[in-house]
Amino acid sequence: MYIKKHFRTKPLLLTLLILFTIAACKPARDVATDVTPDRTVAMILAGMQENQPDFQWFSTRFSGSVVWENRTHSIAGALHIQKNEAILVSIAPILGIEVARALITPDSVKLINRLESTYYLGDTRALSQMFNTDVDFYMLQSLFTGSDFPHFRKDQFRLTEEGNFLRLHAAARNRTSGTGASINQAIMIEPENMRIRTNIIEEN
Repeated sequence: MYIKKHFRTKPLLLTLLILFTIAACKPARDVATDVTPDRTVAMILAGMQENQPDFQWFSTRFSGSVVWENRTHSIAGALHIQKNEAILVSIAPILGIEVARALITPDSVKLINRLESTYYLGDTRALSQMFNTDVDFYMLQSLFTGSDFPHFRKDQFRLTEEGNFLRLHAAARNRTSGTGASINQAIMIEPENMRIRTNIIEEN
């Protein structure tokens, strides 16, 4: 997943969550070309749906680096998801003790920042504030598991080819409920297995 923008949020955990979930700017990309006639948006979406992970519980570990207060820190952590119920993220320095934890449900956000001895308890409006765009629990769940957003319209995409990837792009994709802000979204798909390689969300 590409990360192209730093967000200004005081709690360390908020910044770390951003780095592991969402991209806010376009990466450099090849010139897009229209796909061959034997591929349609509906076919690509059906292939994506068929190859998305089917789970009730999802767990993984991760490692990487994060820039915090002008210094680069190596970090590791664990991610646990109960589908459509809860996301738990635990973050620690490499070989260190836990420094931050987040528990996110469809209607609440709980954050603990052990480095600064602070915590946050509130509703999911905090997600939109930390990402500076309209983000909800189900979007985060999809980003973490490499899936499409299940509660957004499917009829707003344009299909092109970029290098070895298929690209679905919607300049103003809306939720099926009609509520919330639209998003500018580009999904890069590996045609061999119809899995999402990169999910890019931009501020409209």
